[in-house]
Amino acid sequence: MKFCVIGLGQFGSSLACELSRLQHDVLAIDNRDAPVASIKKKVSVAAVADAADIDALREVGVHEVDAVAICIGERFEASLMATSHMQEFGIEKIYCRVVNDVHDRLVSLLDVTEKVRPEAEAARQFAKRLGIEHAKQRFNLTGDFVVLEVEVPKKLIGTRLADARLREDHKLNLVTIRCNGDEDKEEDKNDEERDESDARGICGVPDPEQRFESGDYLVVFGRKKDVEAFTDSD
Repeated sequence: MKFCVIGLGQFGSSLACELSRLQHDVLAIDNRDAPVASIKKKVSVAAVADAADIDALREVGVHEVDAVAICIGERFEASLMATSHMQEFGIEKIYCRVVNDVHDRLVSLLDVTEKVRPEAEAARQFAKRLGIEHAKQRFNLTGDFVVLEVEVPKKLIGTRLADARLREDHKLNLVTIRCNGDEDKEEDKNDEERDESDARGICGVPDPEQRFESGDYLVVFGRKKDVEAFTDSD
């Protein structure tokens, strides 16, 4: 799938890099030279263009993409004009970042696929993580079930998976293990190197003979209350 990301601030740049990492074709656009130069080796095409100028957008090929994410921050006018241009191009999937209530209301007047408020979403996810000690990542499922990445409890360090009795004693299923704190060790590397390191840190389908080590993170599936009880079991 071919995406265009317009606006290469922190959110837009991260989104463009992640889409590219997932093997999508990404056209990344900003009206500033520096962010375009910094991302050009990480995406299919990076171009300097004014999002408010429909001819400039057409010239770099925006009209040929499948979906557009408009990630412009405080420049309401440019964000709204870019959205209007996408509709004129006939692009069906338009995702628009909004930064406050006024921006939200203005974008609501346009026909967009989805409004995105990353700061608010990050705050919600962080608040949920704060509700469970040692939680790192959380994915809500139907009902009260969650998939959660949690630090291995101290009492299980050195224990074989076969002896941990996660299902019997804690009513949890182990999905996989992120081994021995790889993310912390790689914090100084760039995004591309960190992605490769993270892939090495995931153990795949855990072996019953594998022993939990300090710094491991367990990806578990179960009810929220059972995960809470498990992380409080130190």
